[in-house]
Amino acid sequence: MNLIKSSIRVCMQKFRLSLTDIRVWMALVIAAIFIFTYEKDIFDYAQGIDAEVTPWLFPFLNGQKFIRIILLLGPVLFFCNAPFVNSSYIYTVIRAGRNTLTIGNIIYIILFSILYYIFIIILSILPFVFNIDWSFEWGTALGTLSMYPSENVIAIISGKITTFFSPLQAMFFTFLLSFVCSVFLGLLIYAINSITKTRFMGTVTAVFLILCEPLSRNFIKLMWFSPVSWSNIDYLSISSIDDLPTFEFAIISYTTIIVALIIIIFFTNKHSDITIIEEE
Repeated sequence: MNLIKSSIRVCMQKFRLSLTDIRVWMALVIAAIFIFTYEKDIFDYAQGIDAEVTPWLFPFLNGQKFIRIILLLGPVLFFCNAPFVNSSYIYTVIRAGRNTLTIGNIIYIILFSILYYIFIIILSILPFVFNIDWSFEWGTALGTLSMYPSENVIAIISGKITTFFSPLQAMFFTFLLSFVCSVFLGLLIYAINSITKTRFMGTVTAVFLILCEPLSRNFIKLMWFSPVSWSNIDYLSISSIDDLPTFEFAIISYTTIIVALIIIIFFTNKHSDITIIEEE
């Protein structure tokens, strides 16, 4: 019990420090700009056809190549300094031990990933909250764009999502997979940085996976080997003949990889010296 309480205190201390981290605010501002630009296009189109937009835009953000990359780079900016070891944290190790620090950092990655995507959902609604049709259906504007894409609208509304998922299903599955992908990226950076005792190797690896993800759009079989691709429900199988990864495959694979990364992190931190790296 004391271990958990101490780990939560470590997590909350790191969370408070993050609120003053320029990287966090920079990632959120950039995401806000891209999302606003994307959604304004949709609302302008809806106004032109005298239709209303429902609030279920979050699942379609993953279908926009540049917005998707921006959103995925958010966790990389948040966790690029993992394993978060500096002069202020060395006292935590002395008082409570390495396991406390490690568990606290893992809880922080999980908590921040949840809050990040809750923020993205709010951000997808807030700017146009007074122009939204609060319906539990996709609505005329999104439904029309999914079937008949407009040359004047850069936004892509997936017909696959509107056809095979209800709005609440799409929101839930997109949030779940996006959150788990963020945890995966954070733990990947944590593990690789712990092994290499650097602050860049994990970040480089995560960025490489993100930037290579668009290749899977052209080579479908690569989606089976691209963990970043599994966070997009538009890339998951809806039938036995589309040769895409299934939702079950994505969840099981994410879980297996995350557990393996946690084991690596604990093993590495237990058997290595603590190297203090000051924040830049």
